[in-house]
Amino acid sequence: MRALAVLLFATSVSAAEIPFTPPVYGPAAANQLSAAVASDGTDFLVVWLDQRAVPFETYATRVTRDGVVLDRTGIRIAARDVYQRRVVWTGTAYLIVWAEGNGRVMSARVSREGVVVQQPTLLVEDAQLPDVIRSGDLTIVGYLTGTTYPFEGRALFLDADGSVVARVTLTAPGTNIGAPRIGFNGTDLVAVWTDGGIIDNAIVLKAARFNAQGLIDASPRTVRAEGYNVDPVIASDGRDFVVVTRDYDTNVHRALALTSDLTAGASFELPTDVYWNPSLMWAGSHYVLVAGNGSDINAMRLDRDGQLIDAATTIEATLIAGSAPTPAAATNGADVFVAWNAPLTADSFLDGFDVYGGVFSNSTFERRSRSLLSVAATRQLHALVAASDRGLLTVWNDEPSGLFARRTDFDGRPVDATPLRLGSSIFSAVAFDGRDYVVAWSESFPARIGVRRIPVAGAIDAGTTSSFSTEYVSSVALASDGATTVLAWRNDDRLFASRVGDDGSLVDVVPVEIVSGLLGPAAISAAGGHGFLVTWTEGVEICCHGSSIPIAIHASRLTPGMTLLDAGGFVVADSEALEADPAVTWNGVEWLVVWHRNSGIENELRARRVGLDGRLLNGVATDPGVLIARDASLPSLTWDGVRYMVSWVDRMRPYEPLRLHVAWMPSVGVLINERIIGEGEAYALTGGPALAPIAPGRIAVAYTRIGREAVYGGVSRAFLNPVSFTRRRAVR
Repeated sequence: MRALAVLLFATSVSAAEIPFTPPVYGPAAANQLSAAVASDGTDFLVVWLDQRAVPFETYATRVTRDGVVLDRTGIRIAARDVYQRRVVWTGTAYLIVWAEGNGRVMSARVSREGVVVQQPTLLVEDAQLPDVIRSGDLTIVGYLTGTTYPFEGRALFLDADGSVVARVTLTAPGTNIGAPRIGFNGTDLVAVWTDGGIIDNAIVLKAARFNAQGLIDASPRTVRAEGYNVDPVIASDGRDFVVVTRDYDTNVHRALALTSDLTAGASFELPTDVYWNPSLMWAGSHYVLVAGNGSDINAMRLDRDGQLIDAATTIEATLIAGSAPTPAAATNGADVFVAWNAPLTADSFLDGFDVYGGVFSNSTFERRSRSLLSVAATRQLHALVAASDRGLLTVWNDEPSGLFARRTDFDGRPVDATPLRLGSSIFSAVAFDGRDYVVAWSESFPARIGVRRIPVAGAIDAGTTSSFSTEYVSSVALASDGATTVLAWRNDDRLFASRVGDDGSLVDVVPVEIVSGLLGPAAISAAGGHGFLVTWTEGVEICCHGSSIPIAIHASRLTPGMTLLDAGGFVVADSEALEADPAVTWNGVEWLVVWHRNSGIENELRARRVGLDGRLLNGVATDPGVLIARDASLPSLTWDGVRYMVSWVDRMRPYEPLRLHVAWMPSVGVLINERIIGEGEAYALTGGPALAPIAPGRIAVAYTRIGREAVYGGVSRAFLNPVSFTRRRAVR
């Protein structure tokens, strides 16, 4: 009859997602690196590699000639596994070109208004190291074929829509050919590259003129044979060219002029503080060369022959020696815009790099602006929620500020104008004990566990905080039956539990040691005054390195008085697969344990019922358990008074975020109302979405997902979703 009832009713989910807090803006999380810059003749577009969310992507922002940043949290380009990005103005849009780790050269277009008018599009497969330049009505992309020897230098001609209209081979196949860099003087296209081997002292600089029909000359020309010429850059004054190359052996850069027929002039040694990521451009009366020296960014003027006009000028001194700012530059004819990556302060070096930019005079290098370009809301992690009879408590980690808590009503509307900061959290847990909310968290410096009681009503900071020192803690868990609240925590190789007192302190001064060994995450559930079930993952050691593989789910019962009923625990699941990440809940009659099972072929969620006496109620431990979902991990579980609700995430896919799932489960293994509530990232997840029952058919779901909306800027943010279960008779 149960299966028939499911068939007879259609179901729907009503929900209204609410952010935990409004966004506060600052430097985007993690690293932002390797910028590229282009100008439309007036303003600029900056593109960079962005690690604010996992997987890493490409972001861009527009900057006016006055240095005003137009896109506050950036323009997201859905391009992943990207390196060697380039950007050029085509006359109608900015064209961004990049290589991917799978050997594909891709492109996307962004309008002058900051709209992505062409999503990532394949240009060529089995290629690397692209360069891009505008030539009349066409755009030229140079690249190397293949990702293994031998290589060829080639070029694509693209029309205004980014479509390929011609393909040209620039070089014969070779084993040590460098990527072609391309210049245009208004008439001729010239490609320059290096050819030869470092070991035999034979790295030469070669050049070729070409058009859409192929090479103009019969074969490429060697334009410089002395030294170890690598990493060339080229620019034109509208008639001839200047090429700057680096001596691989000494890191000294040299500049030489090339006439339009590829006749080389004398080469000139450049200052030694130029050897990192040079950008070369014509500024109307002279060339501008911008480069780094590993710490600072320097700019200099060169004449038409490549000679230094005056001394190099330091235009940006970074805060930390050797931080490699990796500058990139472009000119609009009057000014030069330079972008680079650096830490916000000397003290924030370990917090990551951000992208900065500034407008400089192209003749005096006087700074006219300096701006942070990579901006986003702060990143939020590890969203939790607990429900009382009056409302909800949400808990989250806000990088870099720490652990916060805030009360809301059942619809997610904030009760507290300002969240309460609890501490610096690594792991945290939350429960309602019938009177107060209880929050527990671990800190690493010094190693301790904090416990805070938060009242359901009144001032949020009216509760008490207690803490105790311990060894490094790798997980915490809380459960309460309304009379007794138990805190479980795991040191590296031991699992402990203690009751929590009215002041937040530990009732059991000597905590109960549940088990010792090579352990994984633990979970705990109260059985309505009958005691508690603690579950954990237990592993086996691999050889002699102290590492382990989780292989089985174990459990042990505790009485309300903290007597351990199952010394060493009993096995819930051990079916010759990797069993991990247990979740557990009580339905008034029995416990249900859910875990992630990896058979080596696929990930699954499996479940097993456990009686109050510790017996397994469906099958034996060596059975796989009841299947709940495939391609799933990191489960969460609760009972709403009538049915279970379970949540999980998709397992990791290469270059894809994780999808967050929720579903009601009227009986074990039968899912209804399943849906995806967002995309998360592995870094931000210590479990699936957190669940707290409000009433039968109503659940509060807390989770962190990637906030793709511009208001968040693409970082992980915490959200509350009061989800209701409604049923209506199916229309026949």
